[in-house]
Amino acid sequence: MTKDSRIKISLCYIVKNEAAVLERSLLSAEKSADEIVVVDTGSTDDTVNIARAYGARVFSYTWKEHFADARNFALEKVTGDWVVFLDADEYFTDETKANIRTVVENADKNGMLLLALQWKNYDSDTGAHLVDVYTPRIFKNLSSLRYVGRIHEQLMENGEIIERVAFVPEEELCLIHTGYSAHLSKEKAERNLRLLLMDLKEAKHPEQLYMALAEAYEGVGDTENAVKYAEMDIARGRQAQTYASRSYRVLINLLRGYHERQLRVLEKAVKDFSELPEFHAELAEAYAAERKFDEAVRAAEQGLYAYENYHSIEPMQFDESMKKVLEGRLALWQEKLSCGEVKISACVIVKNEEKDLPAWLENSRRYADERIVIDTGSTDKTKEIALKAGVSVYEVPWNNDFSEAKNSAIKKASGDWIAFLDADETFYEPELVRTELSEILKRNPAADAVRVAIVNVDEDDREREIQRFRTVRIFRNKENIRYQNAVHEAITKTDGSELITVDSEKLVVRHTGYSAGRILEKHRRNLALLQKDIEENGESPKHYRYLAASFLGLGFFEEALHYAKKAIESPMKSSDSESELYRIALRSMEVLRRPLEERISWAKKAAEEFPKLPDFHIVLGKLRLKEKRIDEAEKEFRDAEALAGQKQREATGFSDMEDELYRGLAEVAKEKGELGMAEKELKRALDIEPHNEEALEIFAEMQTGAAEETAGKMAAIAGDTDEELRFLSRWAEHHGRIDLYRIFAERIKTKTGRELPRIALYDDVEKISLEELRNRIVGGLAENFSKLLLVLIRLEKVDTPSASVMRMTAERLLPPTALGVWLAYTGRAEAFDDEGFAPMLPWFIEYADDEQLARFASLGLGISEECLYDAAKQVMDAERWKPAFELFAQLPGDSALISAEFWKNVGINLYHIGDAEAAAESLEKAMAMGDTSGELKAYLKWAKEAAGK
Repeated sequence: MTKDSRIKISLCYIVKNEAAVLERSLLSAEKSADEIVVVDTGSTDDTVNIARAYGARVFSYTWKEHFADARNFALEKVTGDWVVFLDADEYFTDETKANIRTVVENADKNGMLLLALQWKNYDSDTGAHLVDVYTPRIFKNLSSLRYVGRIHEQLMENGEIIERVAFVPEEELCLIHTGYSAHLSKEKAERNLRLLLMDLKEAKHPEQLYMALAEAYEGVGDTENAVKYAEMDIARGRQAQTYASRSYRVLINLLRGYHERQLRVLEKAVKDFSELPEFHAELAEAYAAERKFDEAVRAAEQGLYAYENYHSIEPMQFDESMKKVLEGRLALWQEKLSCGEVKISACVIVKNEEKDLPAWLENSRRYADERIVIDTGSTDKTKEIALKAGVSVYEVPWNNDFSEAKNSAIKKASGDWIAFLDADETFYEPELVRTELSEILKRNPAADAVRVAIVNVDEDDREREIQRFRTVRIFRNKENIRYQNAVHEAITKTDGSELITVDSEKLVVRHTGYSAGRILEKHRRNLALLQKDIEENGESPKHYRYLAASFLGLGFFEEALHYAKKAIESPMKSSDSESELYRIALRSMEVLRRPLEERISWAKKAAEEFPKLPDFHIVLGKLRLKEKRIDEAEKEFRDAEALAGQKQREATGFSDMEDELYRGLAEVAKEKGELGMAEKELKRALDIEPHNEEALEIFAEMQTGAAEETAGKMAAIAGDTDEELRFLSRWAEHHGRIDLYRIFAERIKTKTGRELPRIALYDDVEKISLEELRNRIVGGLAENFSKLLLVLIRLEKVDTPSASVMRMTAERLLPPTALGVWLAYTGRAEAFDDEGFAPMLPWFIEYADDEQLARFASLGLGISEECLYDAAKQVMDAERWKPAFELFAQLPGDSALISAEFWKNVGINLYHIGDAEAAAESLEKAMAMGDTSGELKAYLKWAKEAAGK
């Protein structure tokens, strides 16, 4: 080819504020271009100057929310024979960029009009590799080739699909794209959806938009419409375009939990895209969930074959790591086929479990041959749900005896083995149950029972792990294996012989029964059953640990400590949860403000008793910090950190203490003057728990900027919603940071229009020193009851000598009835006068943090029903939803105060706590009792929507 006949190449861009990425793209292609054309749609950064520095001709264009129009405007300006049309966030790889001209010349010689290039996508925030796909970026400059479409524009030939297309091998030309970012995806989806809907109104062929609409609706979280358009798209069959499988992928993702519908999509996906191994793998999992292991094996084998023989332009989202997983799953399913003779019965006892039962039913379907539900008197939809799922349902009278109810289920079971979970328990990996059981039997044929790890999670607090321990949940179905004990029932051999138990390292159970919204009622129920058993049979060591746990949960710390100590001293031991007794004892000592020496002694004893647990080293580290023994504190925290990653058989609460570990290390570093390390450890603590008040306090103390800057950083950590700002305002007030309190209060006012009422009241306390404040208390501040309580609540958790003196002085100035309540609140008295509780409650609502208010609310068990109900309403009026619910929940079930208003109040609190199902149930009870108010109807509607009803 002579110089005069040399093909002229135009490099072209549409840009707006692309200064951060444009230069990299230009550098990758400029040497192959004879001209550069840049169309700017309104940049306010340095984009235009960067383009001109590379010799580009820059044209301004008024953006009309139409990508095809903008691109076609650019094509009117180019003069080359061929066009390389890139986005600013795309660039050619260093290995292939020199090949641009050669590739174009070969395409021109072969009569091609369009070149599709390998396009590798990476997340611009994380660098994660997302997907590879062929995309058209180079084409001949002909007037017949123009873009069509407001969004997701396509290059067409006279409005029709271009037929003369060549796919350029990756090793010849490869594009990198970094325009996808998790934090921009929703914003981008919202824009795309708006433009697509505009296009849809004008489209002659609307079906060509279905795939893009499905993706856009998925991006904005509209599942219903995403599924609708994806199903309409796949009904057309496989389309002749790159990445034609996107609608199938959208459906597979969104239909998780809708097994039958997802299965139909997967079968069609495998038929239409037989070359994609990931579809075969997903189909294999779907078959395995139905326990169709022969079909699962076949699908998995086809998936592995497809991977080894993949040759297609359709992007594959499957790699070597996925291959290894699929190979492992295939081996598992093949083993299931060979050990199918083991029959498993899944059993559960229920009463009003309509919220939890569906998850148990879905979970047990994946491992059990039969499922047995024992209903002990449900009045909700529990039985209906169970019957609809096709399981065996039996009604058994409730006689306040869990063992009796569970043993009735065992009598109905026909399996060789029984998996007996509670309704609020599910296996994390149910498909492992059968093969793990087979493995256990190979290793230990005499095994009677299997202990599994139970993970207590708080579903009301972002699935936070509270604790984990081991206990029996699977056992042989034999005549001599039954449950004993009316409450906290245990599986035993009735003939007195040893129950041979083995541990499973693979089976883990998720338990939600200790979530904040459920635990109070469970503790009340358990305590009542324990007390009944004690009345009938006398108190014995078997009761101690359970009495300690129930008393702790109900806020009776003296009783909890008493029984925890008795259980520790008792010869009756638990195999894997003995450490929980020390946690109960240490927590009770903390609340009761027992001497530091006593608490350290017990923490050391616990650490020695359980040397592999990190828990008690964290407790010791915190106590050493109180003593200002910094080096010893650091040693304890480092010991805990070293133990944290080790497997534990003993029950551990480390996951609920991990933020405390890093908060402690931050305090150690701060005390040693290592501020950089302190900030690093604080960030680790706050990443785990943004509401760690002590970590926030250290963080605030370390800030050297203005209060406004500190408040901004704290809101960035904890969040700036109304709820989070109220938390931060309470934190600031409790910790005496009135400068921050004012800022958060002002932000709340700006957001909601609601003004916090305590600024003026706090002014006096803020303006004077602690010593001056003490003098004022002695000089007559007791006349101002509210300010006196404010000082007590503010200083309750401040461990300094001056604060202790002030507390004691302030306590002596309280009126006698109020002093009785205060002593009961701080665990130093049992009885108090109702007359003292009511006047103090408003000030606890105003000044106390959540822990203090919940502790004060627990005193409600000792006051009259009328006083309790009034207290609950006051706490609710202050929008302190959780403590309010706990107060309402303390009202006896047969109280005359149980009314339509009561159920409405309970429902509103449950809604705000996040338990929409229970909220709807309570609100419906209120309506059935005659409340037809607009407020009730509105909350009922919201609760049902949140619950998906």
